Amino acid sequence: MTNEAQSRHAAFQAMRYEVIPMKGIDEQVQCLPKGAVVTVTCSPRHGIDKSIELADRYRQLGYHAIPHMAARLVRDRRHLAQLVERLTALGLEEVFVIAGDEARPEGEFEGALGVLEAMADLPQRPQRIGIGSYPDGHPLLKPEQLTASLKAKQPYASYMVTQLCFDAEKIATWLADMRDQGITLPVYVGIPGLVERRKLFEIALRIGVGDSARFIRKHTNMAQELMAHDRYDPWELIMAILEAVDRRGLEVAGFHVNTFNQVCATVDWRQECLDRLAVGAGDADPASRGR
Repeated sequence: MTNEAQSRHAAFQAMRYEVIPMKGIDEQVQCLPKGAVVTVTCSPRHGIDKSIELADRYRQLGYHAIPHMAARLVRDRRHLAQLVERLTALGLEEVFVIAGDEARPEGEFEGALGVLEAMADLPQRPQRIGIGSYPDGHPLLKPEQLTASLKAKQPYASYMVTQLCFDAEKIATWLADMRDQGITLPVYVGIPGLVERRKLFEIALRIGVGDSARFIRKHTNMAQELMAHDRYDPWELIMAILEAVDRRGLEVAGFHVNTFNQVCATVDWRQECLDRLAVGAGDADPASRGR
């Protein structure tokens, strides 16, 4: 295996899998190899407690489980302390802190920074903390505001995960700019898994119209891209991202796969990709097999 193939192989090995708390997800998660990283989303409908509950269940099954914590669902510092105490008691050593999709915060925290600052004052806190980042921009914030926010969060965070973005050059250019700006956090690039359009519609119906509408407003480009395919395959996107990053002498820690709960199909696809890379056929399209 060439050095290039080895680096790509490592990127597939380092994948993390994001799931949504919904009926049937427990069976899907068990398709993952033991020790895989599973992150559990947090929404107004399901709340932080549900994310922690599922993360604990998956930890007991042998996975490295990471609950998401939406800052706008944290009522106050006392509530935050209770949440962190629960994480510690359950042996959940990592958390992913986001602002959340709520139109109005339930308490004193407008965004992730406030929670990160308050968490730093607690006697117990997670060993690793992830935060979000936005190479494709944000509908409510200017680029300079996003950069300032990352700089402010960096002292409290262990890594960052990007939003879904389908432009490899934009991701690489953004990462180069972040490094120039002094942001050194390892980055996991957010990508969709092997997604069927029919399954996306099913999930949209099941999570509710309000949550779906909020998601689409925040991720218009992503929704348009995924809906343009009966079956979206991220192989070409991953290869393009790795090439664009390598060309600039940069590195990514791995990929954060938004599975949309199609975990088993994504795991099978990932293994096909690893098989192709192992035999030095990295330019082939693994999804073409069996069509």
